Amino acid sequence: MTPFISPEAFTFAWTVLLLGCVWWLGGRDLLVALALIAFLPVAVELRTRNVHLILAVLTVLALRRSWVFWVAATALKIAPVLGGLYLVAAGRIREALGVAVLGGIVLGISVALAPGAWADFVTIVGGRAGSEGGALIAVPFWARFGAGAVLALLAGWLSRAGRGGPFRSLARRGPCADARQPDALGHRIEPARGDRAPAQDTAAAKAW
Repeated sequence: MTPFISPEAFTFAWTVLLLGCVWWLGGRDLLVALALIAFLPVAVELRTRNVHLILAVLTVLALRRSWVFWVAATALKIAPVLGGLYLVAAGRIREALGVAVLGGIVLGISVALAPGAWADFVTIVGGRAGSEGGALIAVPFWARFGAGAVLALLAGWLSRAGRGGPFRSLARRGPCADARQPDALGHRIEPARGDRAPAQDTAAAKAW
């Protein structure tokens, strides 16, 4: 970027982008965003200015909006390939195949355009695969990747089992949750008959 923009200007723009990611992940609520910044992993991420906050945004978009965002995420890091495991475990085979095909096309184009850079990348990653890398907690990459794979498969299984995917219970405001309110992954929550508020039952009785 230095031929087009000074290092200082790039650092400023990148920091603003990361803060925007925190604000968006906090539901566009300034107080929630400030609370997220006080969370140690987020604070460290803002200090090191890596791409993980952008990956978090892409992951949320992939879960809520479209599987295409998994492709963009895997173009930045290796770990988001676990999104494919989630889709398979959730029974969304067509979307998983879409991620594999489109991701393979993007990868092929990238390798064709910069084979030397990819050779260097494979050499570096291969030499550090068993190391702790830049993790906040000293855990080897293979162990973290394996744990992530288990969580991705479990989340996909929960979604396939009809439980609304992970964190659905956190999205509900209580037994009187609005039926039109989506959960954390964008699914609609339909309360059971016993979950209706007394006022709703009274209104239904009057209408009857």
